[in-house]
Amino acid sequence: MKLPKEIEKLLLPVARPSNWVPDEYDVGVRDIMVDWQEAESVDAGIVGVPFDTAVMGRRGCRFGPESVRSALVFSNVYDPSVDVDLSIGLSLTDFGNIDVLQTEVLGTHERIENVITAIYGLDLSIAPGTCSPNPGGLTAYESLELVWQIGKHPLSRGMDLVEIAPSLDQGGVTSIMGVALIMHYLGATKVSLEKERNG
Repeated sequence: MKLPKEIEKLLLPVARPSNWVPDEYDVGVRDIMVDWQEAESVDAGIVGVPFDTAVMGRRGCRFGPESVRSALVFSNVYDPSVDVDLSIGLSLTDFGNIDVLQTEVLGTHERIENVITAIYGLDLSIAPGTCSPNPGGLTAYESLELVWQIGKHPLSRGMDLVEIAPSLDQGGVTSIMGVALIMHYLGATKVSLEKERNG
């Protein structure tokens, strides 16, 4: 897959998430990811933005992309709650991280496009690792349903999950919740793409 040179030069490679123990019966996200540089095209991709210079309050979000990638090991490509299998009919890749300018907020924001799902909108019981924990925020069910409905919309083209700060997290809960949101969005995207392809 060819990206414009001005975009490609902003991407930094990252290590692929690894599975704990190889298991032929348990297919994880890592197992279905393709190398974007070798693929003809992809349906969806992950891009990290390790940046927290503009965060108000507690810092640590620059470590969020790595933490979310590490939490992918807890995900499975089949979600029985919505009956979607991401291993069939969806090409997924990890584009790496944007090469951010840690001391230049405006310069970094010019490099990224923000359509934001801020993790701090979720209740602090399911997302404590963020700059602004929110007592009374969305529940896990509410947030997953919201992402599912938005992801199924034919005009939805991306999700930006921000403000995960693993250094402020409790047992990786926020990163795991972030991965659940991403997986739901990808599942909804697959449903939308299938509907579009099948007319």
